[in-house]
Amino acid sequence: MALFYDGLPCTLCGEEMTNADQLFSTSHFLGPDSDLWEYSDAIMPWDCDARWEHQARFGQMYFEANRQCSDQNGPWGVAHSDDQLMVKTSPDKHVGEVDVMLARTGSGFRVCLADGEDWLTGECFGDYHHEIASEELTAILPLLRSRFQLRRLLSLRLAWI
Repeated sequence: MALFYDGLPCTLCGEEMTNADQLFSTSHFLGPDSDLWEYSDAIMPWDCDARWEHQARFGQMYFEANRQCSDQNGPWGVAHSDDQLMVKTSPDKHVGEVDVMLARTGSGFRVCLADGEDWLTGECFGDYHHEIASEELTAILPLLRSRFQLRRLLSLRLAWI
């Protein structure tokens, strides 16, 4: 994961970033053969990322890279994966979260199992994620609700699909 400090210039616009900015970051997932490699292992404000002409392609590439290596992620297992999202969970009773990654933005949400019901209604995520990610999540919430009824979401850590 890219390192951040106040005053670091945005990879896209060059403006200095601060801890107050809503930030999107990736791990190193692209090699120099990609036309977007310089943005891999980088941090950028969500506002810049949302306006970036390559945002959707870059987000999809990051999502696919994460899907390809998801079976190598130690205690986290894939509970669901399709072209829109990937849901990972851990059977460890101390984890208490599921991880939801969205394909269009490449963004992820950690969902506390105790907040599962509110989260599936859309009440918990709007305040702490950028509009572009929240809009994508709102669009796929019906799929999440139908695929992962609350009891199923809460039990994901017990049985990976």
